[in-house]
Amino acid sequence: MLTYNNIMKTKNLILGIFILSMLAAPLVLAADGVTYDFDEVNVLYATEFTAKPIEGVDFSGTWVSDLVGEDKKLTITYGVVELKKDGQDLMTEEFLKISGSEGSKRFLMNSAAYDYWEGTSKYSQILSFFWSAKKLEGTNVVKDFTEPIYSSCFSRKFDENGNRYSFFLSFSNDGKPASQECTGGTATLMYEADVDSIKESGDAIARSA
Repeated sequence: MLTYNNIMKTKNLILGIFILSMLAAPLVLAADGVTYDFDEVNVLYATEFTAKPIEGVDFSGTWVSDLVGEDKKLTITYGVVELKKDGQDLMTEEFLKISGSEGSKRFLMNSAAYDYWEGTSKYSQILSFFWSAKKLEGTNVVKDFTEPIYSSCFSRKFDENGNRYSFFLSFSNDGKPASQECTGGTATLMYEADVDSIKESGDAIARSA
């Protein structure tokens, strides 16, 4: 759950890490990509945490196995941001960076699904699907469907009072079918957050759509 002390303690750190992660890349445009140029980023929500494999679940056949070291841990940076151009809102995006001891990958969200506690308007889970066909290059959002399309399904789970209590992830080397599995709620979750490692600021239910 977000608290005043937690927000104040981590806000500058998280926002700094998040914006640097977003923008720390050269400008490279896909030949047949679609680009959206922006000059300002407003962070609505950001979190960083350590994630570990879920016991008994095999992730060895996915791209994330190439990123992790012997401890199998990942560092996850996730956020919801408004992209602006000349002071005007251009779009809202969700961003995911997955880092291991052997490298990292960055993604933008492609689609999402929302589950609610029965009889309420409170989320029980938000599922966001990220894939490499949509990425940030410099200050441009680029769509490039060159295969292979790597993907990740990111789950934010909430208790009945609307408080965020954990994060879960799955990974796939075949983005197109993985999209339906993620938003349909059938994706096999492979990693979970170390809850004690979570640092966050902003609105935990912020979304791009």
